[in-house]
Formats: sequence, structure tokens, C-alpha cells
Amino acid sequence: AHGVGAIVDEVTRNGTDEDRECLDYVLNQRAGSSARLFPNSAHPRDCDAGGLRADRKDAFGRGMVLSDFEASGFARAAELKTVHVLALRLYTMACYRSLNNPLRGFDADGRPRPLSAHQPHPLPVTVHLLTEAIKRLRAVEGDSPTASQHVTLWRGLHDATISNEFMHEG
Repeated sequence: AHGVGAIVDEVTRNGTDEDRECLDYVLNQRAGSSARLFPNSAHPRDCDAGGLRADRKDAFGRGMVLSDFEASGFARAAELKTVHVLALRLYTMACYRSLNNPLRGFDADGRPRPLSAHQPHPLPVTVHLLTEAIKRLRAVEGDSPTASQHVTLWRGLHDATISNEFMHEG
């Protein structure tokens, strides 16, 4: 009901310092304007080996701002609001840990929470809006020119072992 302000309030109150830095980046800076590196990439946010990614540039070649992402074709087709785009942008950054870990029984730093520790999610509004945004995007995915292309996706598993049978037969 409170839109962007609800995410700002919850991240400010319950997020990590890294979450708050990501929120500031998404709300107040152009894509590619930060040189900050994170452990999961050799490149700054919104950049690849060639610099600012082409899909993060506006019509003038500058880094996109939040409203530019909202005006993109997929966002318009899925009828995403600013608050949905904000949740999606945060999820594609280091905030994913604070969003995913509590859902998997870990705290924001990745430490296991005891099963007896029934704590509410620290960012429930953001998780709800992220879920809503993904559902809206999935609903229009079939209209995409690439929807019929075959894509293989791989998922990493932590502390898992693979049997010889799986290695041979998949």
C-alpha cells in the first residue's frame, strides 16, 4: 500500500549495510555508476568485461535509472509498477542474500537459524513484491520472441555429493 516507501522503510530498518547501499544505488544512481565489486562478479554492477552492459543503457548511452527500467518493454508488458521494478533490481544485486537466506532457514549472513527460532522474514514487503513481479513477468514470458528457445539452466547445491550413477546417467 505504501509502494517504494515500504521497501525503503523495511530495508532501512531490517536490511544489512550492504542492502542499504544497494537500495541507494538503485534509487539514486545510474546503472554502472558504481565501481564497487562483489564476490560473485569480477565486474561492477550492471557491467561486463566491456563496461556498462548494453541492456543497461538508455537511448543516450547513459546508465539507466529506475524509471528507465520501468519503461522497458518487459516491464510495460507485465504491467510492473515502480515498486516491482525496485524489488527486482534489488534481488539482482547483493540483496538476494537477505531475501533468500531467511526463506532457506539462514540469517542474512548465511548462518543457519535453529528450527525453534521462528522469526519473521526481515524484508517481507520486498519478498511479496518480488514474488508478484516474477508472476507478472512469467505471465507475459510466452509472448517473448525468445520464449520458444531451449535454454539449459544449472543450479548449484551447497554441501551436496553426486553419485557415480548421476555422473553417468544424469
